[in-house]
Amino acid sequence: MTYLFIHGLGQSVTSWQQTLDHLPLNSVAVPNLDSFLQSDAATYEDLYQKFVTYCDQLEKPLHLCGLSLGGILALNYATQYPENVASLVLIGAHYKMPKKLLKVQNFILRYMPMKVFDTGALEKETMLKLTTSMLDIDFSEGLSEISCPTLVACGSKDVPNKSAALAMTTTISEAVYYQLEGVGHEANTEAPKKVAAMLKYFYKI
Repeated sequence: MTYLFIHGLGQSVTSWQQTLDHLPLNSVAVPNLDSFLQSDAATYEDLYQKFVTYCDQLEKPLHLCGLSLGGILALNYATQYPENVASLVLIGAHYKMPKKLLKVQNFILRYMPMKVFDTGALEKETMLKLTTSMLDIDFSEGLSEISCPTLVACGSKDVPNKSAALAMTTTISEAVYYQLEGVGHEANTEAPKKVAAMLKYFYKI
């Protein structure tokens, strides 16, 4: 059994650390998604296949917990390999990409100054290639096939992602919704104690 925490786009492998500091868990894994992406092969499908390869090396079953992009990867895996997943936590994630919103974000990203990306995170062109390749993501048909206990969470300030969270809650049979009050999109770094408390209750630890 492995508890797998998957960070969001623009975050790093350390983004879950403050949350994990408050969780008494054994067998924890935190993949570095940036290391899965290369500028010449930075599509969502490339990323997902490397994520699957990473998961293949872990002790099953998996307790998947992902934020934003991490939640999309977790959801994708749970629809494709339900037999490997013991539980699912989705924070600020989408099951179907909002194309208009993503195109606006890509437009803004394209004209952001390069110095914003000089922090060791993904390069600008790599990030643009990845987000563009995600436009057609749609897991609508697979949601009803997920039968493991599922927690769908969203920050009260994360307005663009709330409708998707509520929709997943009504479609996934074992899903419950939790709203993180006063929290925005990057809940794991904005409010790690609140996220940890939520996960303690869900994991019954």
